[in-house]
Amino acid sequence: SLETNNKKFIFKSQTKDNLVWVFFSAVPIATGYEVITFWAFSNNFIPIVNWNTYLIYCTILFFLIPVIRDVHFYFVHRLLHWTPIYKIAHRVHHNNTNPGPWLWIFL
Repeated sequence: SLETNNKKFIFKSQTKDNLVWVFFSAVPIATGYEVITFWAFSNNFIPIVNWNTYLIYCTILFFLIPVIRDVHFYFVHRLLHWTPIYKIAHRVHHNNTNPGPWLWIFL
């Protein structure tokens, strides 16, 4: 079960903490990245790559992206465990005792 009345969570509830962190931190950051990316596409700062025009490039990327993603995840996650960054950003992740997507919202 999810922990409630636990002082390590800001609202003494893992679920409530996760909701706050997602909607007031993760969603605005992800939205900002998306807005900047779409703006860069529309202003030709980032080229649009499609399968019809770049078949060989897209095929190579199709097979390389899983490897690139795993290597990127590994090194970024290791960096997040560096003490200064861990205290600022990553500790919240490790506070979770049951990493579910808000199974019990009203606890």
